[in-house]
Amino acid sequence: MRFAIMRVFSWAACTAAALLCLPSCASGGKHTSVDPGAAGCVSTRTFFEQQVWDAFMADNCAGCHNPQGVARNTQLVLQGNSTPGNIDANLAVVAKLALVTVQGEPLLLRKARGDLDHGGGVRLTTDSDGYKALAALIDRVQNPVPCTDAPASSALAARVTLLDATTSLRRLTLTLARRLPTDAELQAVATGDEAALPGLVDAMLNEEGFYQRMATFWDDKLLTGRYMGGSSAINLLDGTDYPQHNWVNDAKLEPDDNLRKLGQSVVNTALAHEPLVLLAHVLREHRSFAEVLTANYLYEDPLTARAYGVTTGFANPADPAELHEIQVPGIPHTGVLTTAAFLNRFTTTPTNRNRHRARTVFDLFLATDILKLGQRPIDPTQVTDHTPTLFNADCTVCHTVMEPVAGTFQNWDDKGRYRPPKDGWYPDMWPPGFGQTELPAADRPHALQWLAQAVVADDRFAMGAVNVLVEGLLGRKPLPAPATDDPAFAVKKLAWDLEQVELAAAADAMRGNQLELRAAVKHLVLSPLFRVGGVAPDASDDERAAVALIGGDRWLTPEELDVKVQATIGNVWPRWDGKSWLLNDYKLLYGGIDGDNVTARVRSPNGVMLAIVKRMGNEMACKFVTADFTRAKDKRRLFPLVEHTYSPEDANGFAITQAQTAIRQNIQHLHALLLGETLQLGDDELERTWQLFLETWREGQAAVALGSKNGGEDPWLNGNCAAHTDPDTGATLDDAHKIEQDPNYVLRSWMAVVSYLMQDARFLHQ
Repeated sequence: MRFAIMRVFSWAACTAAALLCLPSCASGGKHTSVDPGAAGCVSTRTFFEQQVWDAFMADNCAGCHNPQGVARNTQLVLQGNSTPGNIDANLAVVAKLALVTVQGEPLLLRKARGDLDHGGGVRLTTDSDGYKALAALIDRVQNPVPCTDAPASSALAARVTLLDATTSLRRLTLTLARRLPTDAELQAVATGDEAALPGLVDAMLNEEGFYQRMATFWDDKLLTGRYMGGSSAINLLDGTDYPQHNWVNDAKLEPDDNLRKLGQSVVNTALAHEPLVLLAHVLREHRSFAEVLTANYLYEDPLTARAYGVTTGFANPADPAELHEIQVPGIPHTGVLTTAAFLNRFTTTPTNRNRHRARTVFDLFLATDILKLGQRPIDPTQVTDHTPTLFNADCTVCHTVMEPVAGTFQNWDDKGRYRPPKDGWYPDMWPPGFGQTELPAADRPHALQWLAQAVVADDRFAMGAVNVLVEGLLGRKPLPAPATDDPAFAVKKLAWDLEQVELAAAADAMRGNQLELRAAVKHLVLSPLFRVGGVAPDASDDERAAVALIGGDRWLTPEELDVKVQATIGNVWPRWDGKSWLLNDYKLLYGGIDGDNVTARVRSPNGVMLAIVKRMGNEMACKFVTADFTRAKDKRRLFPLVEHTYSPEDANGFAITQAQTAIRQNIQHLHALLLGETLQLGDDELERTWQLFLETWREGQAAVALGSKNGGEDPWLNGNCAAHTDPDTGATLDDAHKIEQDPNYVLRSWMAVVSYLMQDARFLHQ
């Protein structure tokens, strides 16, 4: 009976021909003046997009009339702005209904003003701009106009200039493979130019660095870093279900101290990162990305499998590098959705009833923000129904979409335990299911597995993955659809149109390759979104502003900067224990997240970040400039063209030409290594750096001559800046190879240069 009541409500609220059903809008949402002749011939598509869809229909209609909404069974089902190509699809649907009349009057107009028992009530008053625009659209459909549009994005795409192949290669290798380009790769783009990039990208997408980068992208969304400390993730497993879950901390369960210590260093991290380990496994095996949701297994090492009570199938029970797909008896595994980390990070309560979990599924895997379906805020005084989530139109606009998915989580409790409800799901909620399909009774024990199959079959699944990639690759969310009343609408529309074309192409590439994520990644990194370098010289102001919205250099995250430091200098910025400052003490201060209290990255620098950069540049230069000179010349990363004895001038202040030439050439090398710049000798940038070296050296020479007792400098280096050990092996150097003094101040002059370049905006951005 409950299901029948819901079906009746759905039909009564939004009948088959109803167009406008979003509740609690006064009389049409955002409106713009309608003047079809003001700018010459305007195509019907442009008119629909600007005067109807953007002006009121997206906000005032799509909340009900979408594939999962209350009006999903009507003749009018609209696609939201997260669906590329939605304008053309929606115009086709609306145009078909525009030909329908009732008693000689367009049905759409009658429904819009609340006639014919329109369940959504009055959506537009007859004197509103929206009503007039809808009437004009109907007239256009019945009497087609002669002009057509060129795709708005194609014009802007032609105005974008791309980074050259060599610069793009450096950005690609740092972003995808966590390294600098190899000599072979540089040679490939030097001889093959653009044609070589796709093949080089293919190779990068099979490197370990790529899997690590993808894990970081999704961890920003899954937020499982919350459980990295101590035994936080281990404690998510229920002791009754998994008696062995805490074996790493229990001598009775495991008397071998060494094995327990190994487990302590492995198991909690593995459990916290279960979703990410599965993601990497799917990628390594070149499987469909759908398996991230549909996998009916866990992917574990033997130490972590033991926490689940699974001890068979491993060749070496103490080898954390041996991973296998395992199944826990009686548990219907469903990819990341049934991992303890996911279920606890996105937990539920007796009143929330899995709605938070459902919202996360839509947001992360279906490119749909549930909260944007309905008008906010809702006037609580108007919500008087006994069960408003079932019968009040203000609530059903979201709940009809969200609650069926929430119901498919019914077998998993607030602690992430498999606990199917004895009395069935809540009768005062919409029945479990997805879209127009209810969960079959036979599938209730494995409802999430049923949901996963439905989600990955949805066209939006690929776009959900693309949206995550965009945020990871570009450092921003996909551009929102611009509002017509925004003063910058024209600029934002140009940028949004171009991005929609590229996102749609990336999602199509993924669908066309059996949902292999690499296809979407490859398209995005070769597109103008990732490779935008500028704009055509004769571009208009609007075009320049639109291109600036699309992309360009962005502030690196602590993880990305750590990768760049390692790739260029050859080491992390080390703490006293050798671990990276950027990934530990300074991670949050530098704009990172911890998955717990801090879940959103800071994407723009502030004073604290700049102070961190200053300290990083000074400490890295102090520690690694001297160390690099202990290597053989052909093994040096920073100084392959000079020795630390090369002074630019003699004791009389005359230039030492050979030394100055070598110093300038090495400065040129440092600009290329640290900043990715290919500059000719004599370039202003190189000359500025040369002057920094020379002036620092001259001042230092004078200070050393004065002596530390007289307020000058000591020839002995600070202990942290001296080189006592081999930088590659850690072995103590013999006295002949140690570098502990800098009597001519050359080393400290090079430290000034390296610190200067590491604090350059081009080092800190990408």
